[in-house]
Formats: sequence, C-alpha cells, structure tokens
Amino acid sequence: MANSKVTYTADGSTQSFAVTFPYISRSHVSVTVGGATATFTWNNDNLITITTPTLTSGDNVVIARSTSINTRLIDYVDGSNLTETDLDLDSKQAFYMAQEALDERDSHLALDLSGADSWDGLSKKITDVATPTADNDAATAGTGMFPLLY
Repeated sequence: MANSKVTYTADGSTQSFAVTFPYISRSHVSVTVGGATATFTWNNDNLITITTPTLTSGDNVVIARSTSINTRLIDYVDGSNLTETDLDLDSKQAFYMAQEALDERDSHLALDLSGADSWDGLSKKITDVATPTADNDAATAGTGMFPLLY
C-alpha cells in the first residue's frame, strides 16, 4: 500500500478526487493523468478537481505527495527555544520523505527476494530497451535479432 500517492481510474464523468494521504503543504501535492502533468484546484484539504485535461473513461490519475528534499522547513538556531510545533514539522518532513522513497522503491523493477537470483518485473512489461548486442542482452520481441524461446 502506498503511503504518499493514490491512483484512480477515471470513469469519464468525475473530475474530482480524494487526497487520501497527509501532506505538509498543498504545494507538495501533484497530479498526473496518463503520466502527463495535470492542473487542478483544491476544493478543500482532502479533495481536488482536475481542470485540465478533461478526463475520459480509463484515464490513469495519480495524486502524489513530493515533500521538499532541497529545502529544510525548520532551521535550528543555537540558543533558540525548541517548540513542539518545530520539532513535529521537522520530524514530519523526514518521515514523509522516507515514505515517498519507499513508495518509489516499491514501484520499480527489483531483485526477486525469493532467492531465485532474478529480477521481479512486478507483473509489468519492460519497455524501451536498447537494441541487444550480445546473446544474453535483454531484447524486445520485435528486434528479430534473437529467437524467442517459449
């Protein structure tokens, strides 16, 4: 289960979707439709409406959180008072970044943990491979260079 994103399949009539994960700032939330950036407005803290594109049935809608990794939200200063709010915000930023990293890891090709010494494609096809140059290179079915073994 993802901690920092939610995926919907559009029905062709709904443009509004729930944001089901916590976030620090609305600016940390993004939306893609079919892999392309979408524009949206906030209805409230838990609901957005996609303004472009107009969704059609079957469109893949991904709402994701991307917490700032380049900007520290809290900067500690010697001699200052540490408040619960500052400590919580600093901790939340690190926690959210860790969740986002785990979600990213879980959505990529990975070593098969069963001990089979192979890669697990997560039941997804592998696309955009280069033209093979050796017998043991990965190849697309359409290259015609190497016979497919079934």
